[in-house]
Amino acid sequence: MNADTPGRDSRTTLAQWLSFMSVVMAAAVYAAAWTIPNAVLPQMQGDLSVSIDQISWVVTATVVAGAIGIPLTPWLVQRLGSKKLMLITLGAFTFASVLVGSASTFEEVVIWRVVAALSGSPIIALSQSVTMETFEDGKRTMAFSIWSIGMASGWVFAPAVGAWLADVVSWRLTFFSIVPFGLIALACCSMFMPVVAPKKSVKFDWTGFLTLAVALVMLQVVVNRGQRMDWFESGTILLWSGIGVLAFYLYIVHSASCKNPFLSWAIFRDRNLVLGLLITMIYSYVGLVPLVLLPTMLEQLRGLEVFTVGLLVVPRGTAQMIGMIFAGIMATRFDPRILLICGLTVFSASSWYMSQYNLAIGIWDVFWPTVIQGFSMAYIWIPAMALMYATIDPQLRTSAAAAVSLTYSLSSSLGVALAINVLSRSMQINHQEIGALIEPTREIFQFGTNATTWDVTAVDRLISMEHEITLQAYAIGYSNVFWMLALSALTVIPLVLFLRKPARQVS
Repeated sequence: MNADTPGRDSRTTLAQWLSFMSVVMAAAVYAAAWTIPNAVLPQMQGDLSVSIDQISWVVTATVVAGAIGIPLTPWLVQRLGSKKLMLITLGAFTFASVLVGSASTFEEVVIWRVVAALSGSPIIALSQSVTMETFEDGKRTMAFSIWSIGMASGWVFAPAVGAWLADVVSWRLTFFSIVPFGLIALACCSMFMPVVAPKKSVKFDWTGFLTLAVALVMLQVVVNRGQRMDWFESGTILLWSGIGVLAFYLYIVHSASCKNPFLSWAIFRDRNLVLGLLITMIYSYVGLVPLVLLPTMLEQLRGLEVFTVGLLVVPRGTAQMIGMIFAGIMATRFDPRILLICGLTVFSASSWYMSQYNLAIGIWDVFWPTVIQGFSMAYIWIPAMALMYATIDPQLRTSAAAAVSLTYSLSSSLGVALAINVLSRSMQINHQEIGALIEPTREIFQFGTNATTWDVTAVDRLISMEHEITLQAYAIGYSNVFWMLALSALTVIPLVLFLRKPARQVS
């Protein structure tokens, strides 16, 4: 029986809600731990005496380890059961966070971050799977709205709190602060999650797992290191890419001939899920890129302090959480496809507005578009979740949730790398084009205050001019990135038209 079945007593319904809120808490803690290192990397770099290139491995290793662990989730659920797996992953993840905060060397930090990401990677897919099993039909949409709010609260507020803790005490306290919340989530899951009997006889497809793991590792390393190593101009990048392509080819060939691949291909027979994965690919990167680039843009172009930049980013997440409440309610009363198209359109419009930014932008020019963007993100994600899980076979829910989590993780990394590459290339090209216009014989430098302010024969004026050219080139680069986000959101709209509407909506 499910949550919508008539006749369920209040005690059973309360048990369901307690189980659901337990996994929401677990997901929020993991989301917080995933994003919190981004706020303390400068402090970690100074304390551990390493270069910028080295400290970036804290993030790279986390992404790679998480990508490896996600595909294991369906098999582990069958082998251990969802409750036992959740307790093991939460316990190991929380303990690894303690070890990260206690680490005395850079190598130890990377190792324990890998352990934390690898052990905690099933948490998101598990929490989604439990949500689907607990609620059915219209109630599931509202449940996913609550689940998404929990996730958003983790990644929105954790970096701000982490930066404050690192500034007041130490970066180590940011990792220790995860522990009490992890223990609370562990205790709640232990008390309230129902026990589901595992399938002990399930065999593991080691060949499929190892080939896919190698492919994912190579992809993530190439994406995260490519910009620093000049992409395919580097022999190392070419080697990693070749290994990744070969490993993925072997995975495809093996899975096509294997009776029981560890990641079921049956999920790709569901049209809504396949289209939902494509929408997730776009959503993950268009949603993450502004969070990554806006702080840098405001610091570079406007010289704002880190604390001010942090305050400008928080309203976007807050608007997204508020939007999730309304989107969850509306998705049960209106066609989710219409809401999804509205969300994509509004997001595209806000991104287009941001593409008009220049060096004279003020705080309110940033505040309102990001708030609108955050609100529209809720109207993309909630309807998309409702639609992509609407027609999936109940036996394939865990595999579907793992596929969604893996797609989100890979697409966010690829999208950020693409955005940074567009920014870098645009900056280089526009710097050259603007610089080519600077000639002493041009009339603009001969009259009025320009003759002294931009005296191209004086060294100090040339330095100021070079700085101004660099800022203008970066402004154009950021504009191009926001244009790319606006167009990406619009390209998804045709896919929405092919999604099946959920068979039944409960008001």
